[in-house]
Amino acid sequence: MGRRLYEDLGQIARAAHVKQLQINIRDNCPECRTFAERRGFTERSHTIGMALDLKAFDDQRYDEKIARLQKEGFLFTSMAALGNTEEAQRNLYALNDMTAMETPGSEGEHPWLSFDDFQKKVCQADWYKPAGQMVVLDTTTGNWAAMSAITRFEGADYAYNLHTGVDKRYRGRKLAQAVKVLALRYAREVLEVNTVRTHHSSNNLPMIAIDRKLGYVQTPGTFSLEKILE
Repeated sequence: MGRRLYEDLGQIARAAHVKQLQINIRDNCPECRTFAERRGFTERSHTIGMALDLKAFDDQRYDEKIARLQKEGFLFTSMAALGNTEEAQRNLYALNDMTAMETPGSEGEHPWLSFDDFQKKVCQADWYKPAGQMVVLDTTTGNWAAMSAITRFEGADYAYNLHTGVDKRYRGRKLAQAVKVLALRYAREVLEVNTVRTHHSSNNLPMIAIDRKLGYVQTPGTFSLEKILE
């Protein structure tokens, strides 16, 4: 049945002058990958899932690290505390856009077309929670150094960590770890969930290492495959 459906798909694609097919398959379904590879699909990317049990998460062991960074001049705050103003949103956009482009495994493209696009798709989205948009400011220079965004989608019984990023000028100082801990505290204390989920490119080894240190465990992810049609 799968073979016949795929043959029909191929005929429709060629009739529509489609040049490329892309599919997503679960990475815990080897027979799905075999089916696709036999028909000429090759791997484009691999996204892994990760989940953290907040009931077992000991966030207090990071208090000393956060206090040290504060003494060094870093302010840990949120978009809500900053008033969620347009100026703050512009700074969030610049940091989010830059760090997303530089994430290992990304294609180096801007996630949004412009600030207006970011404002519409993020800041005005129903899942956007200013208090869950944690940011770190360098009080000496005024630079936005790091961020970690978290939310709870409607109907979900878990929180989702959307993105964690650090300006390359501030990497290696444990800011990603620290700001993510604050996002996790928000998820437990305000969003009132017991689980946090996220996804990473399998090439994003630095963030995967941070999550494993925090206690995340790997969950099923997705392979993205593509095929060029002659």
